[in-house]
Amino acid sequence: MRKIKFKGKSLMDGQWYSGDLAHSLDGKLNILGFVEEEGKMGFTGVHQIAPATVCQFTGILDKNGKEIYEGDVLRSDEYPYSDLEDDERDNYFAVVYYHEEYARFVTVTITTPESKVEGIWNGFHKDVLREEMKKFEVVGNIHEEKWQQYGEYFKTEEKEVDDD
Repeated sequence: MRKIKFKGKSLMDGQWYSGDLAHSLDGKLNILGFVEEEGKMGFTGVHQIAPATVCQFTGILDKNGKEIYEGDVLRSDEYPYSDLEDDERDNYFAVVYYHEEYARFVTVTITTPESKVEGIWNGFHKDVLREEMKKFEVVGNIHEEKWQQYGEYFKTEEKEVDDD
């Protein structure tokens, strides 16, 4: 059975918390935090989070055993992300997101702004597969300042809700 959990950035301290997503009666979003140590689960508390930062767990770990969430920025030493023959690293990053039309998690390859590559892989979509993700490592998330430039690719216009 796969784990269904989320992470989000706390409105109080700006830290990431993961666990169960909970809606409070006042409409705020919270993460009910849990940690596993020595095979036992422990409750870490209720953390109010910024709604725009909610990311769902893909159920997959990176090459270092770190959980991969929607919105995570991934790097790899594999081609085309890095071209080790030319000693070029991090030409591209992969960003994980949930593709509504495909109804699954995918990555999109995005050119690194500092890279000299022509961008032929820019915008390339690929399914998030367990074995493939073992070639990647999580280096950030699009909701962190350093990586927000990659989040621009996924922004959509907010739809107005008719209260009638």
